[in-house]
Amino acid sequence: MENSYYWQRSTDTYQLQAQFSLCIKALVIIFLICSGFYIRSVRAQSIHGFIKQSKNHHRLELTFAPTLVHYRASVDGNQVQLWFDSAVQFQTSQLSNIRRHNRFIDTITWQPKLARLTVSLVPKVSALITKSEPPANLFITLSRRHQQHRSLQITMDVADMPAGELLLWLARQQHQSLLLKASNLPSISLSVYQQSWQQVFHWVLDICNLVARVHQHGWYVESVDALTKQEKSRLVQQKMAQRLAPLQTEFIKIRYARAAKLAKIINKAAKHIISSRSSISADERTNTIILRALASELPQLHQLVQHLDLPVREVAIASKMVTVSSQASKELGIQWQAGSARSIEQSTPDQLNINLPVPSPTTTATFKVARLGVASQLNLELSALAQENKGEIIASPQITTLDRHSAYIAQGREIPYVESAASGATSVTYKKAELSLKVTPQITPDDGIILDLLITQNNAGDEVNTSTGRAVTINTQEIKTQVLLQNGETIVLGGIYQQHKQKSVEKVPLLGDIPGIGGLFRHTSDRVQKNELLIFVTPTIMTSQKKVL
Repeated sequence: MENSYYWQRSTDTYQLQAQFSLCIKALVIIFLICSGFYIRSVRAQSIHGFIKQSKNHHRLELTFAPTLVHYRASVDGNQVQLWFDSAVQFQTSQLSNIRRHNRFIDTITWQPKLARLTVSLVPKVSALITKSEPPANLFITLSRRHQQHRSLQITMDVADMPAGELLLWLARQQHQSLLLKASNLPSISLSVYQQSWQQVFHWVLDICNLVARVHQHGWYVESVDALTKQEKSRLVQQKMAQRLAPLQTEFIKIRYARAAKLAKIINKAAKHIISSRSSISADERTNTIILRALASELPQLHQLVQHLDLPVREVAIASKMVTVSSQASKELGIQWQAGSARSIEQSTPDQLNINLPVPSPTTTATFKVARLGVASQLNLELSALAQENKGEIIASPQITTLDRHSAYIAQGREIPYVESAASGATSVTYKKAELSLKVTPQITPDDGIILDLLITQNNAGDEVNTSTGRAVTINTQEIKTQVLLQNGETIVLGGIYQQHKQKSVEKVPLLGDIPGIGGLFRHTSDRVQKNELLIFVTPTIMTSQKKVL
């Protein structure tokens, strides 16, 4: 292309064209300002973006609901970047699925704060961003760069060239058809060296405020203003069609979750997907979700239900509540040492010797925590202590609960109390004196288990005189902690002590029972026995998931 064509213009013609170009630029600036107000008005909407790929992985189709979005694109080598001017949201799971199955894509990332979608391609793969006919989905076409395509690099230097002529020239270089539906296009001065055809094509479109869509075997280029009017008209027609379209009703039997709770979650998640006429309700009696929506909305609602109606993992919790004397606890290998009540030293896997910390005299904590790795050896030791009357297994409850659900175990009795009312009438109430264990497990991604433990020991104390008679006090001790265990690991909790007073009488038969002088042949002693309550808890993740809520 020679520049002599432009040098032969007269001075008057050049000035007229300069004034005309200035008017066009002013109109473009006014349009951009108006477009900015329109974009800000729709930015408050939450727009969901969906990506699906063709069977041969050569095309990615981007759709948006409930409205279209404005974007700008950049193709730089093996990287495609899309910036959106709306509150667009993409699901990371959907992007990960495309990354795993598309052989042309190296990475695909979504940055919500920047509203930017970045697609990195594998070597020797090129991309072209286009728009289709209504509903104006966004396409990313991927293709292999063969040897003959490497020479398709644009090097040009033009001054004040009409944009329409430049677009037609670029289409001829690519051997493609181009239909241009735009008037009053500005002239462009462009200097390009060794740039891809796609990059130069998109530069010209951005400068002239144009959009290109795939139309049969070529390109259909028009102004953004015309496209916006078409999209507004299409949205109005779509809303009218939705109002006139009949609603379909479907029933989905929920297997693992509660239908009422699941219906509330789906209503919140799908409020930007379904129309105002659609509804989602639940029947608690049959645990069924009732969908009443348009035929085009039902597949997405089915997908939401499938993602949410999943089985919850279960945890089996085995516990042992044992009372032992101080000497017997040493025989178990449990040696309490001074230190912080929150520090834990784990024993070796093949021994039961455990160094458990206890609070120093200046601290207020009263409980101790440690871990055990061998459960079978522990059972043998406890059985041996029980046979020697050095310890007693109070209870060995086992319970199974769901992940993040609490399990409660209690053993004890209720003590009656006499209460008097203002009228003088009396009534009997009961207070619990029991040993209780409340456990809430949480399964981590690496199959660890976080346990929230609450252990309460309430037992009868001394008798006191009240206005309604004698009553028994309740002594309360409580342990509350959170620990992280491996699957099948045992934790032991201590620090709850019980004192028992025993009175023993030793005497000479017959002589010790003689009044008066019997005391010479009789010996009475009082002994205080101090026992400690040890609680062993072992959580195990259940492998069978055949139960249904």
